[in-house]
Amino acid sequence: MNLIDGVLWALIGMITAIIILKSMEWSVMTIHPETPIKSISVIIGGALIRWTLFSTIFVIGLSHSTLSGFIVLGTFLLFRLIFLLKWQGWLPAIH
Repeated sequence: MNLIDGVLWALIGMITAIIILKSMEWSVMTIHPETPIKSISVIIGGALIRWTLFSTIFVIGLSHSTLSGFIVLGTFLLFRLIFLLKWQGWLPAIH
């Protein structure tokens, strides 16, 4: 694996983290206590879609090489943590 492949897999991991967090945000904003069936469907369906997306990206990375899978996983976890900390206001604004 060369440097460009590593950067590409890291970028894919970061984009996956952003997509999953934005879809989680959308799911939370969509649920409403007055429509419990729709809310349950949105949460469960969204979770299945997110797990499928992440699993597919991770398996594609692993099929390329073990290092690619670790890069995707590590970058996904790192950026997800950074985004969640930023979202909660625990990290100062980064300009």
